[in-house]
Amino acid sequence: MKILPTGLHGGDASGLESASPGRLLPPSHTSYDDATLKALAQIMEAAKEPEPPNDEPDTEENPFMPAGFTYLSQLVDHDLTFDTQSSLAAGGDSRPSNERSPRLDLDCLYGSGPSDRPYMYAADGASLIDVGRDLPRASNGRAIIGDPRNDENSIVCQLQLALIKFHNAVVVQLKTTGLKGDALFAAARREVRWTYQRVLTDDFLPRLIHGDVLDKFLADRKLRGNLGYKLFTENKRSTIPLEFSGAAYRMGHSMVRDGYRLNPGFKAQIFDAIGTAASLVGFGPLPLDHDIKWRSFFYDAANEASGSATPPPGELARNTTVSATRLQFSYKLDTTITNPLAHLPPQIVSSGDPHKSLGERNLLRGNLFRLATGQEVAAAIGVAPLAAPEMTTRPSVDGQTARNRIADIDPRLATQTPLWFYILCEAEQAVRDAETNNGGGPLSDAAMQAIGTQLGPVGGRINAELFYGLLDSDPDSVVHAPASWVPIIKKFRMSELLKMAGVFV
Repeated sequence: MKILPTGLHGGDASGLESASPGRLLPPSHTSYDDATLKALAQIMEAAKEPEPPNDEPDTEENPFMPAGFTYLSQLVDHDLTFDTQSSLAAGGDSRPSNERSPRLDLDCLYGSGPSDRPYMYAADGASLIDVGRDLPRASNGRAIIGDPRNDENSIVCQLQLALIKFHNAVVVQLKTTGLKGDALFAAARREVRWTYQRVLTDDFLPRLIHGDVLDKFLADRKLRGNLGYKLFTENKRSTIPLEFSGAAYRMGHSMVRDGYRLNPGFKAQIFDAIGTAASLVGFGPLPLDHDIKWRSFFYDAANEASGSATPPPGELARNTTVSATRLQFSYKLDTTITNPLAHLPPQIVSSGDPHKSLGERNLLRGNLFRLATGQEVAAAIGVAPLAAPEMTTRPSVDGQTARNRIADIDPRLATQTPLWFYILCEAEQAVRDAETNNGGGPLSDAAMQAIGTQLGPVGGRINAELFYGLLDSDPDSVVHAPASWVPIIKKFRMSELLKMAGVFV
């Protein structure tokens, strides 16, 4: 059985450029037995929440990160990585592959362009086909898009649709300049790519990465250029490194909620055992009641309980209102994985596959690829590693996190820690600090709701260097845009992109 793709990814390249991923650091000499990793995955598993899923204010919510960014990060993953080769099966192929280009170029949206994939494009040769409230589909129900994985659930499906509509809105505006055909498509694609890249650097990364970590990296980069990179140096940017695809960017699995309210009349689990309409599992026509109200997933001034301006990315914001239109947040970046991800259904993992837990799969994958430990990466970037007592997780009981019941992990894992788990421990530091300041006792629900979690020195540095390194080394990226560029949207926020697409309701 193939390993799950890393989701839940210039020029005219289709993105289907098979290559072996690179590395930031040499393979680690540390390895773990499967039983130890499975035991760790089990204590990371949250208890099953009651049905229907909770979409109201929750102690597990992360006030840095509205829920829509969980699925934007999934779409970005599909833009960058697609491993079709490696296997977790005994005797299987352990060599990873990547059939995506190492560029933030939205090949998952454009494929190889209208000349090679005319069935994705309208008669003007510049617009993507848009059939309304759902993605264009073949007779078997499968989406006709640049990356079929962007139809794997109802939320990322509608993000893909929003990008189609945004591209087409850009085409309409550029037609007024007299551009036509190939020139019109190229200009629109460039505008959409540059906007998408600025949304990632301006709206997503400051929410994901702790400000001290991001600011330190950006200062190094500004002062020293490519010499300011400690890991993703210029000579490593022809591929996506395994430390990113196999660990650091898998932080999104911790952000997933059990379920979401898509609109005031409908909420559902992310998936169930049989894939009913109450599940968000995709790969078929979008159910009529799954239409998303994006104001419940991304910030806009109207979301704020105070009615004030939207907080800048990286600043805490809360919406504790209990209503059918409240802004939902992702779950905290921490060492707990929501229950459905620990019991993947047959639509995602075959019935004969013994590895049903996404946490277990992540840990086994990192071990298979001999990823550097968290401590090894910390040493490489010159920061003090987390102390062994900080390598813990908080199991949950009856749907509530047992904040005063810290579970110790295997002692060896506490000093030679799998990179994915280490990065989540770093992010959870804010919770541990709050508990320490509270005398070590459990926090109140109000205190827990107010705590935001972000990637720390190791996880934050890997992600920051990856995103900016790809942009710096791509001559067609937004960091190389001419000073004369006048962006079509004036504020690089997902809400503004969705407004121009006509779907921010």
